[in-house]
Amino acid sequence: MTTSAVLLFSYGSPLSHSEDDVRAYLNHIFLTYRGTPASEDAVQKLLQKYRNIGGSPLRQIMNSLKQQLEARLVSVSVSSPPHVYVGYKHAPPYIEEVLHMVKKQGYKKVGIILFAPFESRYSTGSYKTVIASWQKKMKDEQPIPEITFFSSWTTSDLFLKTWLDLIRHALKKSNVDCLVFTNHSVPERVLQEGDPYHEQFLDFSHRLASAFEQIPWRWAYQSAGGGKASWLGPDVQQVLEDELQRGKKSFLLVPVGFFVDHLEVRYDIDIVLKNWIRQKGGHIVRTDMPNTHPLFVEALYEICVNLLSN
Repeated sequence: MTTSAVLLFSYGSPLSHSEDDVRAYLNHIFLTYRGTPASEDAVQKLLQKYRNIGGSPLRQIMNSLKQQLEARLVSVSVSSPPHVYVGYKHAPPYIEEVLHMVKKQGYKKVGIILFAPFESRYSTGSYKTVIASWQKKMKDEQPIPEITFFSSWTTSDLFLKTWLDLIRHALKKSNVDCLVFTNHSVPERVLQEGDPYHEQFLDFSHRLASAFEQIPWRWAYQSAGGGKASWLGPDVQQVLEDELQRGKKSFLLVPVGFFVDHLEVRYDIDIVLKNWIRQKGGHIVRTDMPNTHPLFVEALYEICVNLLSN
C-alpha cells in the first residue's frame, strides 16, 4: 500500500468562467483577506477578464503536472509509488479538503509543494497558515500525516534551468533591447517585516540575467491588488515607460513570479500591457511559462524525492 503522497498547492482559479463560479472564487478571496464578500462590480470586472482570455488554463496545467509527476514517481517505488493530488487556496478542491482526504486515506507521510516562487507571509506564509489551522483542528483526531514543505524555489537548480531555457527560446525568435523580470506585487510592509520576498526575487532575476550579459535588464512588479495598502513597486508599466524614454523599443517580459499561464500573464501582460506599449510605439514579447516544461517536471520530481526521503 502506498503510504506517501505529494500535494501540489496553488492559488486557484474559478471552476469555469461562468458568473457563479467567478463570484464564488472572488468571494473566497475577499472574505479571506478583507472579511467581506466581493462587490458586484468587482465580480463583473473579473468575469470579463476571464472571458477575454477564454478562461484560465491553470486547472488543466496542474492536472497535467499531476499526471506527469505520478508517472515519473514510479521510479521511486514501482509497487507503491507516491500519489499526487492538487489543491487550491481559493477554489475547489480547497487545501483543507485535500488534507482531509489524505488523512482519511491513511497516508503517513505527505510532502507539500507550494506554487509560490518567493517566500513571504502573503505568498508561502498564507498557505502555511491554512495548513497549520487544519492541523490544529485535527489535533484530537489522530493520526494525521507527517507533513513536510517545499517552498524554497530559488534553491532549485532545475527551476533556474527551466527559466534559462525559456529565455533562450524566446531570444531565438526575437531581438530585444531589454529583459524585464516581473513578480506579483504584495503589500509594501513586507519590507519592514523582514520577509525575503523582495530579495529572493532580485537575486533570482540577477542569476538569470547574468547568463545574458549582452542584454540590459530591469526588474518590476505587476498586478498589484486593491485596498488601502501600499504595494511593492516599481510597477512594470513605469519601468517600461522609463526605458522607452531612454530609447529602447523592444522588451522581453520574463514573469518569474508565476509558474503557469494564468490571469496575471494572459490578461495583465498579454492584453493590457501589450496594448499599452503598442500605443507608445514599443513592442513586448513574453517568455513561455514553466507550465509542463520537461525541466520543470524534473524539478518537481527532484523536490518530491527529497521531501519524501527526509
